[in-house]
Amino acid sequence: MILNFLVKSADLYIGVRVPFPSPVGLTFRVQVVLAEIELATKDNFDDLDGRITILPEAEVAEDTRDAIGMMNFVESIKTDYDNLPASWIADARIPKPQFDELLASVRAGQIPSNISIYLDGREVGLEFGWDPDGSEIKWDNRTYPKLKVAAVSFQIPLNQSNIINGDMS
Repeated sequence: MILNFLVKSADLYIGVRVPFPSPVGLTFRVQVVLAEIELATKDNFDDLDGRITILPEAEVAEDTRDAIGMMNFVESIKTDYDNLPASWIADARIPKPQFDELLASVRAGQIPSNISIYLDGREVGLEFGWDPDGSEIKWDNRTYPKLKVAAVSFQIPLNQSNIINGDMS
């Protein structure tokens, strides 16, 4: 199953002696396109803060066997001190040469226009609706808040006039 996302913004993070899987990573704020995702929690997927984090390949955690990352639903948190809305984040670990190329592109101002996440087709918790194009997806995020990411791809415009003129294709 492929989910396509329009990139809204990009951030580079660099950490020193922090407990992250990598000292360098890229995080993209994204919005789903060409799909309608219905969540079991009744949250509106389009309204959620969605992010995709890309890290250079490192040792893979046990729960991501046969995957390069995970897509996680994060429930809202409401306490006396905090009121954080529900969100989702996907992470993917890619080979260092591809990560370095992506990082160089972002540093040069060539931010991906689209990112595609390929979810494991055998993934429990996902099902297609009745639309013949597969654009209607139901995610039982209550029972299965984590989904395996099998692959990721990036579309990086080489001609900035495409972005300026509103042509993101």
